[in-house]
Amino acid sequence: MRVEAGGDMRDKLMWIRLYILGNVGQTFGDMKRYRRLISILKVYFIFILNPPAQVYVQDINLYTMDYLIIIRITAVAVVLYLTRYVCCLYLHLQDVPGPLFAKFTNLQRVWWVKSGRAHEYHRRMHAVYGPAVRFGPNMVSISDPRTIPAIYPSRPGFPKMPAVFNSQDEDLHKRLRSPIAPLYSMTNVVKLESFVDQTLAVLLEQLDGRFLGSNDVPFDLGSWLQYFAFDSMGTLTFSRRYGFLEQGRDMNGILGEIWKFMKRVSVMGQIPWFDEFCNTNPFIALFRSPTGFGVLKVVDKFILQRLAPREKDEVSDEKDMLSQFLNIQASNPDVMPWMAGSDSTANVMRTIMYNLLVHRDTLSRLQDELLESESSNGLSRTCPSWEKVRDLPYLDACVLEALRLHPPFCLPFERVVPGGGLTVCETYLPAGTIVGISPYMANRDKETFGNDADEWRPERWLGLSHEDRKRLENSLLTMIKSQTTIQNPRNISDILDSDASSLGIRSTDIEAIIWSHAHFDHIGDPSTFPLSTELVVGPGIRDSHWPGFPTNPDAINLNSDIQGRKVREISFERTEKEAIKIGSFDALDYFGDGSFYLLNAAGHSIGHIGALARVTTSPDSFVFMGGDSCHHAGVLRPSKYLPCPSHSRHIPLSSESESVFTLSPVLPSDYDAALKTVDNIKELDAYDNVFLILAHDSTLKGNMDFYPLTINDWKAKGYGKQTKWLFYKDLEDAMEGTK
Repeated sequence: MRVEAGGDMRDKLMWIRLYILGNVGQTFGDMKRYRRLISILKVYFIFILNPPAQVYVQDINLYTMDYLIIIRITAVAVVLYLTRYVCCLYLHLQDVPGPLFAKFTNLQRVWWVKSGRAHEYHRRMHAVYGPAVRFGPNMVSISDPRTIPAIYPSRPGFPKMPAVFNSQDEDLHKRLRSPIAPLYSMTNVVKLESFVDQTLAVLLEQLDGRFLGSNDVPFDLGSWLQYFAFDSMGTLTFSRRYGFLEQGRDMNGILGEIWKFMKRVSVMGQIPWFDEFCNTNPFIALFRSPTGFGVLKVVDKFILQRLAPREKDEVSDEKDMLSQFLNIQASNPDVMPWMAGSDSTANVMRTIMYNLLVHRDTLSRLQDELLESESSNGLSRTCPSWEKVRDLPYLDACVLEALRLHPPFCLPFERVVPGGGLTVCETYLPAGTIVGISPYMANRDKETFGNDADEWRPERWLGLSHEDRKRLENSLLTMIKSQTTIQNPRNISDILDSDASSLGIRSTDIEAIIWSHAHFDHIGDPSTFPLSTELVVGPGIRDSHWPGFPTNPDAINLNSDIQGRKVREISFERTEKEAIKIGSFDALDYFGDGSFYLLNAAGHSIGHIGALARVTTSPDSFVFMGGDSCHHAGVLRPSKYLPCPSHSRHIPLSSESESVFTLSPVLPSDYDAALKTVDNIKELDAYDNVFLILAHDSTLKGNMDFYPLTINDWKAKGYGKQTKWLFYKDLEDAMEGTK
C-alpha cells in the first residue's frame, strides 16, 4: 500500500504550517526582525510535514496509517510548543542586556544563591550591563532605587512571585493579614515592651556572669544577639523564653534547622516551579528529613499549655501576643496560624554592634548621646524605654545605616509586571515579566547615598532637610512599605444608574463632578462618568496632581481621572467690584443665581474648597459642606459665636467660648490657611439656618437622612439642633472609659 503526502492531507498540513508561522508573526509583529529565526523553524516544519518524496509502506494496515498521522501531529505540536517557548523567552526581552546564558536558563541564579555570594554576583552583573539586567529568561533585575515606587507601588496590581512564603492573591493576603494587623501596630508593640526588658535583663546577666572579668575568654557576640532575638520572640509571644540565653547555645538544634530550611528554600525561590516538584512534593519528602520540626514542637507545646485553661473556662491573665491572637481567632475562626522570624532583628543588631566596634569614633559619639540623654532625660542604662530612645538622632542614624548596609534579605523582591507593561530605566518590560530590586543593590546606590555608599557612616542621615531625609528613607529597600487598599464595591455612577432612588438622575445626566480636594477618599472614580461630564477642582489642583499614576509613580491621582475630560479649575481672584463674600469666605456663585456657592476653604490641602447650597427659600436655609476643613466638630465648637449650651457644661472645658480641640498642625498642607478656614466656618456655624456637614463627622450617621433621601427640609426636621452637640457624647464616653 502506498501513502502519498498529497490531496486533503497536504492541504491540512500546509494550513498547520501557515498557522504556526502566522502565530510567530502575529505574536512578535515585525516579520523581518525575526526572519532568521523563522527561516530555521520553517526548515523543521517542512521536514516534518513534507517527507522527501513519498512514503512507501509495504503491507500496512489502516491502524498503522493512523499511527503515522498521530506521530506527525504530535511532532507538529511539540515544535509549535518549543517555537512559542523559545520566542517568548528569547525575543520578548532581547533588548534587555545581560549574560548570554540568562536568555535560556535560571540555573546560574540557582548557583549564585547556592554559593552564598548572590549579592556579589548581582553587583558584578549590574556593573557590566547597567541598571537593568536580564538575570533569567523571564527575569529582570533593577538596581536604581528611584524605580522603587514604580515596581512596588502603594496600589495593588504588582503580584508577588509564587514562592514558598508568598501569596499572589492580593485579596487573600489582605483578608488573612487584616485581622491580626493590630497586633503589630506601634501602639500594641509598645505595650509589650516589658517582655523585651525581661529578656534583655537575662542577656546582660548571662554576659556578665560568663565573660565579665575573663578578658582572655573570647565569645561570639553575634550568636548571643541571635539567642536574645529568638528568646525575645518567645517572651513576646508566649511569655516564656525558649532557653537559648540560659543555656548559651542553640536549643534542640532549632536555629540549625531553620538555617538549613532557609538555605534550601532560597535556592528553590530562583525557580519557583521547581519548589512544587522538590520542596513540597510529598514523594520527595519521604526521603528527606523534616526541617523546622524542633521549633514547631516547642511552639505546639506552649500553645497547648495556653489553651488548657481556656478549655476549663478559666481566664488566663497573660497579655502576650499569643493571648491576643487567640482572642482574635476566637471571634474570627477563619484566621490562620501565623509564624514570624527573629533573624531580621538579630541581623540588624549584629550589624550595628560590629560596625560600632570596628569604627570606634562612631561608638564614642553614640556613647556621648546616650550619656547626655541619661543626664537630661532620665534615660535608663539597663532597659531604656522606647519613649526615651525614640528621639535620639545618632542612635536612629546607626539603625538606619545598619539596615542600609546589611539588609537581612539580599535577593530581589520579585514582582510580576501587570497588563500594559512597565517602563523602568528606559527599558520596556512586557506584562508577565518578573522584575525585582535587590535591597543590597538599592541600598548601596552611589547616586543616592554618595560615593561612600559601601562604607559605614551614620552621619549621612543627619543634618538633612525634611525632603532629603525622606528621599533617602524612601530609597531604602530593606523593608518594603506595606500598602493599604480600600475597596468600594460600587462607584457613584453605578449607584445613580441602579434606580436607587425615584429621582430619575443617571450618570449621563451629570454635567459636572466637583471635588472638595484631591485626596483618594473624596474623589470617587471620574472615569466611570461620560467624557461629557466636566471635572471641577480648586485652585492649583491641575498642575500639582497631574500627570498622575502610572506616568508619575508617586502621584496620588490617576491619569484616567482626567483622560479625555474637561477639567475646570476654580479661581477666587476677583476685582473688588466682582468679589463675593459669604461670611468671611471668598466665594464663587457657581450658577449665577445664588443657589450654589463654592467657597475658598484653603489649608487642608492644595485647592481645598467648600460649598454652600441654598435648599429652601422664604425662609432661606442652607447646607454647608466643609469637606476636610477639620475632622471633628470639637475643633469648631464651642466658639465665641456659639457658646457651650448649658446642658453640656459638665464637660471640663478651658472656656465656654473656646473649642474643645485645636486644629492639628500635622494634617494641613498650609496650617495658617487652615486655621483661617476654621475661624470662617465657626462664623457660619452660628447661624441657625446653616446646617454644617463635615466629611468625617461620624455623629451624623443615623441622625439624618442620607441618599437617596434629601435633606432640603433639614431645618423643619430639626437636624441642626439635634446634631450640633452630639460630639459631646464621644467625650462623655471617653471620660467614662477613663474612670
